[in-house]
Amino acid sequence: MRGQLRIQAPLGVIVFLLAGFGAAGCSGSGKQRGASRNESKHLTVESAQPKRLPVIATTHGPNDPHDFDLALLIPHESRLRQVWFIQGGSQPEQVLVEWIRSRAVSLYGYEFPDTVRWGLTLWTQTPRAPANYQAPWKGVRIPLLELAPGAPNMRVGFADVTSDGHPDVLVEQYPHTNHACGPHQAVATMRGVTWRIFRADLCETPLHGSRGLLALDLPYYVGARRAGGATGSELPAFAVLRGTWMPR
Repeated sequence: MRGQLRIQAPLGVIVFLLAGFGAAGCSGSGKQRGASRNESKHLTVESAQPKRLPVIATTHGPNDPHDFDLALLIPHESRLRQVWFIQGGSQPEQVLVEWIRSRAVSLYGYEFPDTVRWGLTLWTQTPRAPANYQAPWKGVRIPLLELAPGAPNMRVGFADVTSDGHPDVLVEQYPHTNHACGPHQAVATMRGVTWRIFRADLCETPLHGSRGLLALDLPYYVGARRAGGATGSELPAFAVLRGTWMPR
């Protein structure tokens, strides 16, 4: 079974890839099998409108983020929970910090209430400055659900999905759902401005990059027929979406 996977994103330029879907294990009459081979599946992923993320904080520090006093990058009376250094391509270096206001220390979300104050702040050295310890940095808040951080509630990843060689930020949250269901976002910084370029509610669909484009392993399900025509368990089939977006 072959199919097209289409992403709809206003103000965007989308690259579509025709992907094949496997339906191994399905059985039926010869007529059904023939229809299955010729059938075309059209799956649509609807993304929220691209959103420019406003700057919420500024500071001055070294050009090399590894030399930072990381306390400068988190809110007052919070503590640093995780940090990622992002480097590559022609874009300025970035730092993603996860901060939290809690005395609890844990890798797991169930150790925190969903009302705990926490966040992800993406810092960018912009505009670029000569090598010194007074380079300007700007921070933006990545939009998040009111949901405790940590496994198994979220996933943070990095991949170039704008074809500029610089890793972009991929964030998924699973608000106490099965099958990793919840909002999936891609955040990219271009020309010193940070955008949420993709957001969709998805299940069992980890975000990743492929050759500078956003790739989704998006499952859909086909019913497996048992002997006598009874419907059995559902079998997953997978497609790949690859798309890129550039602001006007």
